[in-house]
Parts: sequence; C-alpha cells; structure tokens
Amino acid sequence: MTQLSLQWNLNELLMPFGLRSSDVSVTRLSQDSREDQSGSLFVARSGANYSACDFAEQAVTKGAKAVLLQGTVADASQLAEKLNVEVIAWQPEICSLAQLADRFYRSPSRSMTLVGITGTNGKTSCAHFLVQLLSLLGRRAAMLGTIGIGFLDDLKVSSHTTLDPIALQRTLAELLKAGADSVVMEVSSHAIDQGRIDQLAFDLVAYTNLSRDHLDYHGSMEAYAAAKAKLFDAYGVPLQLVNADDEYAATLLNRPTDARRLSFSTTSKSADVASFDPKFSAKGLSFTLEMMDQTIRVDAPLMGSFNLSNLTLVIGAAAMLGYDLSDVERSVSKVQPVPGRMEVVSNATEPCVIVDYAHTPDALEKALTACREHLAGGELLTLFGCGGDRDRGKRPMMAAIAEQLADRIWVTSDNPRTENPQAIIDEVMQGFAGVKPVFEVIGRADAIDQIIAQASVNDIVLIAGKGHEDYQEINGERLPFSDQKQALSALRGGVTL
Repeated sequence: MTQLSLQWNLNELLMPFGLRSSDVSVTRLSQDSREDQSGSLFVARSGANYSACDFAEQAVTKGAKAVLLQGTVADASQLAEKLNVEVIAWQPEICSLAQLADRFYRSPSRSMTLVGITGTNGKTSCAHFLVQLLSLLGRRAAMLGTIGIGFLDDLKVSSHTTLDPIALQRTLAELLKAGADSVVMEVSSHAIDQGRIDQLAFDLVAYTNLSRDHLDYHGSMEAYAAAKAKLFDAYGVPLQLVNADDEYAATLLNRPTDARRLSFSTTSKSADVASFDPKFSAKGLSFTLEMMDQTIRVDAPLMGSFNLSNLTLVIGAAAMLGYDLSDVERSVSKVQPVPGRMEVVSNATEPCVIVDYAHTPDALEKALTACREHLAGGELLTLFGCGGDRDRGKRPMMAAIAEQLADRIWVTSDNPRTENPQAIIDEVMQGFAGVKPVFEVIGRADAIDQIIAQASVNDIVLIAGKGHEDYQEINGERLPFSDQKQALSALRGGVTL
C-alpha cells in the first residue's frame, strides 16, 4: 500500500484534547515499540502486567520524537528527564486512542464509503463478496479482514480480524491515498467492546448471525450479543442490515433507531430483502431475490446454502448503498469464491473439485453437506487429514462425519508438524465403522492425484483442510504446497496453467 507522508505540530495535534506540548514536529503515531519510530509520537500505555514506561525508552532509542504517557504529570516529568525528549501526561478517559488516531490520520473513514460486517460466521465471505461486487459496479474497493488487508489483487496478511485503533486509522488512510473509495471491513466483537472502531464513520453495517464463540472473553451469550448490538446502537450508522433468520435478530430489529434498518431472510418473504426458490448444481447456485418491489434472478458460481444467505446480505447492502438491482443482477454472476473457501478449481468438463479450509468436525460437516446439495447423479468423494500437535479428540470425529456424508474417503496428512503422520492417520481411522471405502495415503500430493484420478465427471471431490494455505508444516518447517495447484496438476496431466 501507498506510504503516508504526514506531519503534525504536536501542540496543534493535542490541543483539542486539552493537552499542551511544545511545537515539536511528528510524522508518525505508534504504540508498538518494535516498529521504526523515526519522527513518531509514541503512545506509552499501561497494562495489567507492564508499566507505561516499560517500552518508552526502546521507542526513543528507535527515533521517537515525543512520548504520550499514560500516567500523572509527575510520571511524565520524571520520564522526560530520563529520556531527554518531551513527555506528555495522558489519560485515555480524556482522549481515547481512537480519537487521537482519527485526528492524526485526518479522519480517512469520512472520505470513503465504509461498510462494517459483524457476526460469528460469514464475515469473511460477505466482506470478500461485497468488495468484488462493488468493484464490478465500478468502485475502487478494498477490504480489511482475517484473510488480509487491501485490494483483492494484493491482500496483505493480517494478525487480527480488526486492527488496533492506530493501525486501523493508518490503514484506512493508506488505502484512501492508494485510491480506495470504498472499504468493507470485518468487525469483531472484541474490537467493538474494546473501542477499536470508535471514531469510524460507517455508512452501513450488517449482521450475519450469532453462535457460541468467544465466551472465554465475553462470559455469556448475552454479553456477546450486547457487544454486537453496540455496533448498531452507538455509532450513528445510517444504513443497517440484519439477518432475520438468526435467533438473536429480534434484539436488533426491535431496538429503536433513526437509521434505515432493513431485514434480510432466506426463509421468509416478509423480510425487506427476501431470497427464495434456490437451485443448486455443480456450476453453483441460483435463486430469486425480492427487494423494494423489485425481483431479480441471481446466478452465481458459489457452492452451499450458506452462500445463499451471504449473497442475500451482499445484494441487499449494495442496493442500500444506492445501486440499481438490475445492475447488481448482472454483476453478481461474476462474483468468485473466497480463496480456499468452497473454491471450485475445475472447469465444466471435469469432475467438480472443491478446495475448502474445513479442518474441524463442524466445518467438515458443513462443507460436505454443501457439496451434497450440489451433487447431481454422481458420488461425493472427500480427502482430509488432521493437524499434528493439535486437538487429537477430533480425529475420529472427523472420520465419522466423512463416512456419514461422503461415498469414498481418502485420509492423508495435513500439517503433521512434529507428530508421525502415520500415527495421526491411525487415530483418524479409529473413527470409521467400515461401511464406506476408505484409502490411507500419507503423501498429500499422492492422495490428491489418486482421488481425482478416480472421480468421474458427475462426481464432486472435496479436498478439505488447508484452503488458502500454501504450505505443509512438517517438523517445524513450512514446505511449499498448494491444494489448488496440486488439484489442477492432477486434473490436467501435470499442467497447472
């Protein structure tokens, strides 16, 4: 992404927050002492296990021009004398990190269309699909989420679903400078609860669903739901879209609001955005959608009934942003799967080969069920493995699910790490009842070659576990490996182009 070139007079930057400093010039804002601090204002925060002063010295050594210290005036004076730089006492209750970052980066979210998507499942797919659709409709759209940050042709790896306030504002400013006029971001419950998205000017927020997750953090489903609801209540977002099929939807739809809040559904025609009459084939899915007294027929090369809900959200969001449904109808047919998520890598004359990242019992069950929906006359073949040095209890569980839902099964290696690959496979095999053909092939490449060689043109082959990963982790080393490339090689006689 484009590098920013910003410069602030520190006193001018801090004045709106009631803080005073000298007229030193700063060109960066940072709270991570591991970063290059040249010309920066370093924000030194205190935590449960560390003092605000702990990292300030390291930051100054790396070039920080000033320090914003969470502490008293006396603390700041003492640190300034020690480090020989300006140190300003600060408390986040007076000026939050989000407020400071928004001002420093000149409120980039107010100069773009910003969409936030929250929910337990579906955030990544919905964000990716909406960015694709907006791009097809002529926008320069980017995304922020678990699979990366930036424009879809140049996504950078992200360590969190939602970045910290400084990194978030910096990233939006960089995207704006690079030409983005629209950004779609996943919004986690942690980010909402911790105020990481405060100061963002969302144009539209959408809710996918809520299921048991993150209870180690929130403590209860009620607290988890309340965190999600805050996105719809506390930020003054003018456009809101809610999945009426979810059991927690009523808590959002029935809340008083000045926003334009619409519902979407794949089970009820009374919703504001309603999808029905779905058809599934090896080529993808099609369905009818009604919204604002208009009806369109949607055809998309996507697999699984869950993508019916995802696309309903995406189409509803695009229409709420002002796009004509007839234009959306033409463009949505070109939306492609998220890399490694029910991704079809074959063409219409070959067996339908799907790569998916499913690596848990629940995810494998959903992926196989989705494949069954699209099966027409052939068999469902699947290949999977279980990661080494991870939950061993799921190994026989995944075997039982595969045997229940697939017709033929290949068990292979999937990041064995420090474990013996054969030992992992042996534990997987304990879950089979012996009622379906099962093949053990340690080498993942060999297993992919074999399963595709045995597939007929009417079959569906699900290669599960790695998704978008481009490596196989063995004994602490990540060796290059791609399920997609290996599948294409097997389909086309070693030619992957």
